[in-house]
Amino acid sequence: MKLAFIANARIPSERANAMQTAQMCAAFASAGADVTLYYPDRRNTFAAVDLYEYYGVPRNFQTRRVPCIDWIAPNNQRHPLEQLIFMVQTFTFGAALLVSLWRSPADIYYSRDPFVLALLAFGLPQARRQMLFEAHTLPMSSLGRLFRRRVLNRVRGTVAISHSLGRLYVALGLPEASVITAPDGVELSRFSKALTKAEARARLGLPLKQKLVVYTGGLYQGRGLEELIVAIKTVEAVLVIVGGQDRQSVTRLKNYAAQAGVTNVRFEGHRPPAEVPLYLAAGDVLAMPYSRRTVAPGGVTTDWMSPLKMFEYMAASRPIVASDLPALREVLRDGENAVLVEPDNVVALADGLRCLLSEASLAQRLAAQAWCDVEAYTWDARAKTILDFVMRAHD
Repeated sequence: MKLAFIANARIPSERANAMQTAQMCAAFASAGADVTLYYPDRRNTFAAVDLYEYYGVPRNFQTRRVPCIDWIAPNNQRHPLEQLIFMVQTFTFGAALLVSLWRSPADIYYSRDPFVLALLAFGLPQARRQMLFEAHTLPMSSLGRLFRRRVLNRVRGTVAISHSLGRLYVALGLPEASVITAPDGVELSRFSKALTKAEARARLGLPLKQKLVVYTGGLYQGRGLEELIVAIKTVEAVLVIVGGQDRQSVTRLKNYAAQAGVTNVRFEGHRPPAEVPLYLAAGDVLAMPYSRRTVAPGGVTTDWMSPLKMFEYMAASRPIVASDLPALREVLRDGENAVLVEPDNVVALADGLRCLLSEASLAQRLAAQAWCDVEAYTWDARAKTILDFVMRAHD
């Protein structure tokens, strides 16, 4: 089975969507598909980085850069005409992609970009029933929802990253049989339970004696980092924040910490995915303090997100403090595999951190259960679920 995985994104990059793309391409290939990743040939500060090494994936799939008109700044700097610029990039990428796929057709076309998928459905009408859309968001506007419903009712199926999002797409007007839920996942081989905190800290140059609370990921507003910084001020621990390719976000949070008088926080900056397991292993507690209005580059995601960091935290065998949000409760259970606290509540967050830092038996029990639970959320299992869905739909 030839599978064309289509990603209209900078690859490699610091963003989770690029990592998810690489992991899923490798997982589809491991499941037996002949995978080619198509992505735009855009300006990229990561251009010299080897994609396979950077994401720690096997070289079991091919990659193909597709030409496009690219006026998008590689550092994601905002531009007053960014919507028009993005439309030009998307349309030219889609047009060039169509030419490539006419010459080298696939059995399955898989994408998380609805606009590119719409171009493919228009240009390859005979292949519409071979197209799958992976849904990570739902448009807020009526026009956006109408567009998405029209497109997705013409393709084979939709893969939603959470049950909440899957239900929303059925409510949007898609046949229930055409929607499948497949949460994001993790590559367990990247995490070694044998690595001790002391070993990880020594390799990273982190304090050996102090308690560490670790956060990894984007520094966008809505991630609850402001609340986490204020909360850590009252906790006998050091907050280690890993992430921040965007200098403006790093500067904003550093200034916020300084104004709040918080000195027990370290900003490690962006680190390649291969180093993230080390930082997680170095932590005493892993924090995921999402706001009620969690914002990602694609918009507000609180109601339906499936964060990669959640599965990585679980695989790290370290106790987790997370916001008590419906989308997270699809995987995390308070008092069973994590401590869930009221979002946007600094006092509750600080209490949750102190609880796990002071109660070693509880922390160990939650971490052990999280490890057991995450074994069901591997990229390989996810790829198999999606390919089984494809075969059932085909039959």
